[in-house]
Amino acid sequence: MSYRYADPDGDTFEVDTCINDDGTPVIVIDCVTARIPLDRVEELVAGIRDIADEAAGASR
Repeated sequence: MSYRYADPDGDTFEVDTCINDDGTPVIVIDCVTARIPLDRVEELVAGIRDIADEAAGASR
């Protein structure tokens, strides 16, 4: 699962799960200057939280 937001210009903010070389779960954030409207910030934070929870669950 991943979270992806694209602004009207097509710039993106993406969050994915990943496993470090040492086996610890992490999230990876890839952003190309996406402009996040203030009324979408909570959605963005919730998306990051969901991906972090998924990464943590994958390590169990």
